[in-house]
Amino acid sequence: MKFYFSILLLFFLLSGNSYSKILNINDDFKIEVPNNFNIKKIENIFDSNSDLEFLEEHGISLYIVGNENIIDFFDKLLNGYNLEEEDWVIELVSKVEKKSQSTTSQNSLISYTKKEIKKTMIKYNLTTWTIVLTFDKPFQYSELEAELSRALNEDGIFNNLYSLSNSELNNIQKIVNKELKKNSTFVADEYVTYKFKPLKISRDKLSDIFLLGKVNISAEIWDKLKFSYSGKYYLTLKNDKIFGMYQECIFECSNFDKKFRKILKPVINIDSNKKLNKINLETTSNKENIVDQLKKLNDLYKSGVLTKEEFEKAKKRILN
Repeated sequence: MKFYFSILLLFFLLSGNSYSKILNINDDFKIEVPNNFNIKKIENIFDSNSDLEFLEEHGISLYIVGNENIIDFFDKLLNGYNLEEEDWVIELVSKVEKKSQSTTSQNSLISYTKKEIKKTMIKYNLTTWTIVLTFDKPFQYSELEAELSRALNEDGIFNNLYSLSNSELNNIQKIVNKELKKNSTFVADEYVTYKFKPLKISRDKLSDIFLLGKVNISAEIWDKLKFSYSGKYYLTLKNDKIFGMYQECIFECSNFDKKFRKILKPVINIDSNKKLNKINLETTSNKENIVDQLKKLNDLYKSGVLTKEEFEKAKKRILN
């Protein structure tokens, strides 16, 4: 029984209510959260998960946002702490084990277990969790942009993003959702399955492009003990910096969408004073800025990130 609950802990994380505090994220972004929320940078996830090493290589940072219990949970989880020793876990396991001794009906035990899990998660304020992602370097002319350009066979993704019309964005959204419909299900492991819903690609009121989507999650601990809940994600480019947020809610989620938008409000309201027409070197008259961009471009070429052909194209675009 304890084995199942150690697995169960990986699913049910997180958060609180009443929004009235602003949290700063690496000086570039702010989010609006409840008073009892804090933020902590995830420092050691790259060491424990080789699949995420590319994030660190490209200067991408991850943060956990939540109440004290949420942050404590993640901190212990990522540092290999035995979560079965937590008071609330011991309390939950004890109740279920006691029930298992007084009933021979599996259905009855499963029903009781689900109710106790919900009561415990709500009692300890572990119902919603939030992960924030930031790209700590300017995106334009970065190694990440260069790699994405090669992968998509599209030269200068940053410039192209800001030159897209609304109709072009709408066409991209249709293409992406068509492919997403074909491959909407992602099986994380034998316990958790994600089903992605159609996403939205558009511009916010300040003309910055964003991506917004929803995912339905199914967690099966053992036969007939299943939980279904939702997640939402948001990705944007502001002031040449990438910002992403992912949030899941398992219990007490009636205002999930509203709370998600509330958290993002300070991000959406950022006035990008480095839009393409201000940072695009094709329209920049500042010679020092051009020299600096050429130097960065040359460094990327010397490090092998850009091919000679890509380097020459980018240099020509700058000088023109």
